[in-house]
Amino acid sequence: MKNQQLRDLRQQRQMTQKELADALDVSLVSYSNWERGTKSPSEENIHKLAHFFQVPTYLFEEREAQEGELIHHYQQLSQVRKKKVVNFAKGQVKEQKESIISIQNTHAYNMVKVYEGLSAGNGFGVIGDGSFDVVITDKELPTYDIAAWIRGDSMEPQFKDWSVALIRETGFDYDGAIYAVYVQEANVTYIKKVFVEKDGLRLESLNKKYPDRFVSLEDNPIIIGKIVGHFVPIND
Repeated sequence: MKNQQLRDLRQQRQMTQKELADALDVSLVSYSNWERGTKSPSEENIHKLAHFFQVPTYLFEEREAQEGELIHHYQQLSQVRKKKVVNFAKGQVKEQKESIISIQNTHAYNMVKVYEGLSAGNGFGVIGDGSFDVVITDKELPTYDIAAWIRGDSMEPQFKDWSVALIRETGFDYDGAIYAVYVQEANVTYIKKVFVEKDGLRLESLNKKYPDRFVSLEDNPIIIGKIVGHFVPIND
Protein backbone atom coordinates (compact mmCIF):
# COMPACT_ATOMS: atom_id res chain seq x y z
CA MET A 1 0.00 0.00 0.00
CA LYS A 2 1.26 3.48 -0.82
CA ASN A 3 2.03 5.59 2.24
CA GLN A 4 -0.50 8.23 1.21
CA GLN A 5 -3.26 5.64 0.93
CA LEU A 6 -2.68 4.43 4.48
CA ARG A 7 -2.58 8.02 5.73
CA ASP A 8 -5.80 8.80 3.85
CA LEU A 9 -7.59 5.81 5.40
CA ARG A 10 -6.57 6.96 8.86
CA GLN A 11 -7.56 10.56 8.24
CA GLN A 12 -10.94 9.48 6.88
CA ARG A 13 -11.57 8.01 10.35
CA GLN A 14 -10.36 11.31 11.86
CA MET A 15 -7.81 9.47 13.99
CA THR A 16 -4.31 10.41 15.07
CA GLN A 17 -1.47 7.97 14.51
CA LYS A 18 -1.42 7.14 18.23
CA GLU A 19 -5.17 6.49 18.33
CA LEU A 20 -4.90 4.07 15.42
CA ALA A 21 -1.79 2.40 16.83
CA ASP A 22 -3.63 1.81 20.12
CA ALA A 23 -6.69 0.46 18.25
CA LEU A 24 -4.46 -2.02 16.39
CA ASP A 25 -2.47 -2.86 19.57
CA VAL A 26 0.86 -1.95 17.96
CA SER A 27 3.44 0.61 18.99
CA LEU A 28 3.26 4.17 17.71
CA VAL A 29 6.80 3.67 16.35
CA SER A 30 5.64 0.70 14.25
CA TYR A 31 2.62 2.48 12.83
CA SER A 32 4.57 5.64 12.07
CA ASN A 33 7.13 3.55 10.18
CA TRP A 34 4.34 2.06 8.02
CA GLU A 35 3.07 5.49 7.02
CA ARG A 36 6.60 6.71 6.28
CA GLY A 37 7.32 3.58 4.26
CA THR A 38 10.44 2.71 6.27
CA LYS A 39 8.94 -0.60 7.43
CA SER A 40 6.10 -2.83 6.27
CA PRO A 41 3.49 -4.43 8.55
CA SER A 42 3.78 -8.13 9.35
CA GLU A 43 1.21 -10.55 7.96
CA GLU A 44 -0.66 -10.47 11.29
CA ASN A 45 -0.78 -6.67 11.25
CA ILE A 46 -1.85 -6.63 7.60
CA HIS A 47 -4.92 -8.61 8.65
CA LYS A 48 -5.52 -6.21 11.55
CA LEU A 49 -5.39 -3.24 9.17
CA ALA A 50 -7.66 -4.90 6.62
CA HIS A 51 -10.20 -5.84 9.29
CA PHE A 52 -10.13 -2.38 10.88
CA PHE A 53 -10.61 -0.48 7.62
CA GLN A 54 -12.80 -3.18 6.01
CA VAL A 55 -10.64 -3.38 2.89
CA PRO A 56 -8.90 -6.31 1.12
CA THR A 57 -5.54 -7.41 2.53
CA TYR A 58 -3.81 -7.04 -0.84
CA LEU A 59 -3.96 -3.25 -0.43
CA PHE A 60 -1.35 -3.57 2.31
CA GLU A 61 1.00 -6.00 0.53
CA GLU A 62 2.99 -3.56 -1.55
CA ARG A 63 6.29 -4.86 -0.21
CA GLU A 64 5.59 -8.39 -1.43
CA ALA A 65 4.57 -7.03 -4.85
CA GLN A 66 7.74 -4.97 -5.09
CA GLU A 67 9.93 -7.92 -4.09
CA GLY A 68 8.21 -10.12 -6.68
CA GLU A 69 8.76 -7.49 -9.36
CA LEU A 70 12.42 -7.17 -8.39
CA ILE A 71 12.97 -10.94 -8.61
CA HIS A 72 11.16 -11.04 -11.97
CA HIS A 73 13.46 -8.39 -13.46
CA TYR A 74 16.57 -9.90 -11.87
CA GLN A 75 15.91 -13.32 -13.39
CA GLN A 76 15.86 -11.78 -16.88
CA LEU A 77 19.36 -10.32 -16.55
CA SER A 78 22.57 -11.83 -17.88
CA GLN A 79 25.08 -13.15 -15.36
CA VAL A 80 27.24 -10.04 -15.78
CA ARG A 81 24.32 -7.72 -15.09
CA LYS A 82 23.14 -9.86 -12.16
CA LYS A 83 26.57 -9.40 -10.60
CA LYS A 84 26.27 -5.63 -11.03
CA VAL A 85 22.89 -5.67 -9.26
CA VAL A 86 24.28 -7.72 -6.35
CA ASN A 87 27.31 -5.41 -5.99
CA PHE A 88 25.03 -2.36 -6.05
CA ALA A 89 22.82 -3.88 -3.35
CA LYS A 90 25.85 -4.66 -1.18
CA GLY A 91 26.97 -1.06 -1.56
CA GLN A 92 23.56 0.20 -0.48
CA VAL A 93 23.58 -2.02 2.63
CA LYS A 94 27.06 -0.79 3.56
CA GLU A 95 26.02 2.83 3.04
CA GLN A 96 22.96 2.33 5.22
CA LYS A 97 24.99 0.81 8.05
CA GLU A 98 27.56 3.62 7.86
CA SER A 99 24.75 6.17 7.98
CA ILE A 100 23.32 4.60 11.14
CA ILE A 101 26.74 4.56 12.80
CA SER A 102 27.25 8.20 11.81
CA ILE A 103 23.94 9.18 13.42
CA GLN A 104 24.85 7.33 16.59
CA ASN A 105 28.28 8.96 16.82
CA THR A 106 27.10 12.45 15.92
CA HIS A 107 24.15 12.64 18.27
CA ALA A 108 25.30 10.17 20.95
CA TYR A 109 22.16 8.12 20.34
CA ASN A 110 21.69 4.46 21.21
CA MET A 111 19.59 2.37 18.85
CA VAL A 112 17.59 -0.37 20.58
CA LYS A 113 15.60 -3.32 19.20
CA VAL A 114 12.33 -3.47 21.13
CA TYR A 115 10.12 -6.57 21.03
CA GLU A 116 6.35 -6.69 21.45
CA GLY A 117 6.28 -9.79 23.64
CA LEU A 118 8.54 -12.36 25.30
CA SER A 119 8.36 -16.03 26.12
CA ALA A 120 10.60 -18.35 28.06
CA GLY A 121 12.21 -21.49 26.73
CA ASN A 122 15.95 -21.96 26.77
CA GLY A 123 16.53 -18.65 28.45
CA PHE A 124 13.98 -16.58 26.57
CA GLY A 125 12.83 -15.97 23.05
CA VAL A 126 10.44 -13.79 21.16
CA ILE A 127 6.81 -14.78 20.68
CA GLY A 128 4.65 -14.08 17.63
CA ASP A 129 6.47 -13.42 14.38
CA GLY A 130 9.55 -12.09 16.13
CA SER A 131 9.03 -8.56 14.82
CA PHE A 132 10.65 -5.67 16.61
CA ASP A 133 10.86 -1.90 16.46
CA VAL A 134 14.12 0.03 16.34
CA VAL A 135 13.98 3.08 18.59
CA ILE A 136 16.54 5.63 19.67
CA THR A 137 17.45 7.10 23.02
CA ASP A 138 20.07 9.51 24.27
CA LYS A 139 20.14 7.78 27.66
CA GLU A 140 23.17 5.84 28.84
CA LEU A 141 22.02 2.23 28.96
CA PRO A 142 22.95 -0.43 31.51
CA THR A 143 24.00 -3.92 30.47
CA TYR A 144 20.86 -5.78 29.39
CA ASP A 145 19.86 -8.83 27.33
CA ILE A 146 16.60 -7.81 25.68
CA ALA A 147 14.26 -4.82 25.46
CA ALA A 148 10.46 -5.01 25.44
CA TRP A 149 7.55 -2.61 25.25
CA ILE A 150 5.64 -1.80 28.43
CA ARG A 151 1.91 -1.59 27.75
CA GLY A 152 -0.71 0.13 29.87
CA ASP A 153 -0.54 2.24 33.03
CA SER A 154 -0.31 -0.47 35.70
CA MET A 155 3.36 0.35 36.40
CA GLU A 156 2.97 4.12 36.40
CA PRO A 157 4.26 6.55 37.50
CA GLN A 158 7.69 4.91 37.12
CA PHE A 159 7.00 3.06 33.86
CA LYS A 160 4.95 4.94 31.26
CA ASP A 161 2.73 3.34 28.62
CA TRP A 162 4.84 2.63 25.50
CA SER A 163 8.08 3.05 27.40
CA VAL A 164 10.83 0.46 26.99
CA ALA A 165 11.93 -2.01 29.66
CA LEU A 166 15.51 -3.28 29.63
CA ILE A 167 15.71 -6.85 30.90
CA ARG A 168 18.74 -8.75 32.15
CA GLU A 169 18.37 -12.52 32.14
CA THR A 170 18.52 -13.71 35.72
CA GLY A 171 16.88 -15.90 38.29
CA PHE A 172 14.88 -14.62 41.25
CA ASP A 173 17.00 -12.59 43.67
CA TYR A 174 14.68 -11.10 46.26
CA ASP A 175 11.07 -10.11 46.99
CA GLY A 176 9.93 -6.73 45.73
CA ALA A 177 12.26 -6.36 42.76
CA ILE A 178 10.70 -5.73 39.34
CA TYR A 179 10.91 -8.66 36.94
CA ALA A 180 9.57 -9.83 33.60
CA VAL A 181 7.56 -12.97 34.40
CA TYR A 182 6.29 -15.31 31.70
CA VAL A 183 3.14 -17.29 32.57
CA GLN A 184 3.19 -20.32 30.31
CA GLU A 185 -0.46 -21.33 30.71
CA ALA A 186 -1.71 -17.87 29.72
CA ASN A 187 1.12 -17.20 27.23
CA VAL A 188 1.51 -13.71 28.72
CA THR A 189 4.51 -11.79 30.03
CA TYR A 190 4.02 -9.43 32.99
CA ILE A 191 6.38 -6.73 34.19
CA LYS A 192 5.63 -6.44 37.92
CA LYS A 193 7.06 -6.34 41.41
CA VAL A 194 7.38 -10.01 42.34
CA PHE A 195 6.91 -11.67 45.73
CA VAL A 196 7.29 -15.40 46.37
CA GLU A 197 4.46 -17.05 48.28
CA LYS A 198 3.80 -20.62 49.32
CA ASP A 199 2.01 -21.81 46.19
CA GLY A 200 3.13 -19.29 43.60
CA LEU A 201 4.05 -15.69 42.86
CA ARG A 202 2.29 -12.49 43.82
CA LEU A 203 2.62 -9.82 41.13
CA GLU A 204 2.19 -6.26 42.35
CA SER A 205 1.57 -3.18 40.20
CA LEU A 206 3.05 0.19 41.08
CA ASN A 207 -0.24 1.87 40.18
CA LYS A 208 -2.34 1.23 43.27
CA LYS A 209 -5.63 1.19 41.36
CA TYR A 210 -4.68 -2.29 40.13
CA PRO A 211 -5.03 -5.22 42.56
CA ASP A 212 -2.27 -7.76 43.06
CA ARG A 213 -2.28 -10.76 40.74
CA PHE A 214 -1.53 -14.23 42.10
CA VAL A 215 0.02 -16.76 39.75
CA SER A 216 -0.11 -20.36 40.89
CA LEU A 217 2.88 -22.64 40.42
CA GLU A 218 0.52 -24.84 38.39
CA ASP A 219 0.42 -22.06 35.76
CA ASN A 220 4.18 -22.49 35.23
CA PRO A 221 5.41 -18.92 35.89
CA ILE A 222 9.00 -18.38 34.76
CA ILE A 223 11.24 -15.45 35.71
CA ILE A 224 12.64 -14.16 32.41
CA GLY A 225 14.79 -11.50 33.98
CA LYS A 226 15.10 -8.43 36.14
CA ILE A 227 14.21 -4.95 34.88
CA VAL A 228 17.51 -3.09 35.03
CA GLY A 229 16.46 0.09 33.24
CA HIS A 230 13.80 1.80 31.20
CA PHE A 231 13.35 4.81 28.92
CA VAL A 232 10.87 6.63 26.72
CA PRO A 233 12.08 6.55 23.09
CA ILE A 234 12.94 9.73 21.24
CA ASN A 235 10.55 10.34 18.36
CA ASP A 236 12.52 10.67 15.14
